[in-house]
Amino acid sequence: MTSIKFLGTGTVMGVPIWNCECDVCKSTDKKDKRYRSSLLVKINDKNIIIDFGQDFRNQLIENNIKKIDYAFLTHAHRDHCGGVENLATAENVIFMAPKDVLEEFNELQGSSKDWLITRNKTISIKEFRPFSINDIIIETVKLEHKKDWGVDVPCYGYIFKSNNFKFAYMSDFNKILEIEKLKNCDLIISDGNGLNNKGHRTCWNKW
Repeated sequence: MTSIKFLGTGTVMGVPIWNCECDVCKSTDKKDKRYRSSLLVKINDKNIIIDFGQDFRNQLIENNIKKIDYAFLTHAHRDHCGGVENLATAENVIFMAPKDVLEEFNELQGSSKDWLITRNKTISIKEFRPFSINDIIIETVKLEHKKDWGVDVPCYGYIFKSNNFKFAYMSDFNKILEIEKLKNCDLIISDGNGLNNKGHRTCWNKW
């Protein structure tokens, strides 16, 4: 049995943004209080986290998550991996990402790149390759992140498929580079940040 839970659907600075006076950031609607992007996928007794930004500690505590089996990373930006140190208190977690994402993650971490596995010997960090949990196959779909100052950022979504259901999770991207992999998806969870109901960019874009 598989279930999904959104732990966060916010932008790089979350919602509301500190010191912003726009209608969204001043809203009292609880739907306008959003942590940075993170998803929990449960496959029977296995918990998979996709992305773990700066809000990850609060997301774990508020959702009473006691166990993490796998942690997948979409790309190495701090709003998606800035809470990685919280994995240090998990037992036997497997941290996985495609090779180019792991390389950029290690570069981002600098001298602290080995901190996680030094702190907790039960944690393993592996290059992502398609694998299965029970009857569910998990694979990546390559995306194009919007270029940062002309630099390409390695970025991927994750696809989960069984004999009777297939869904994809893709966050923070500009273009799908392997769109054929999404054929016959029953559910696609896709980046929609930055647009209000009039089709205009919301306040985060001014930063």
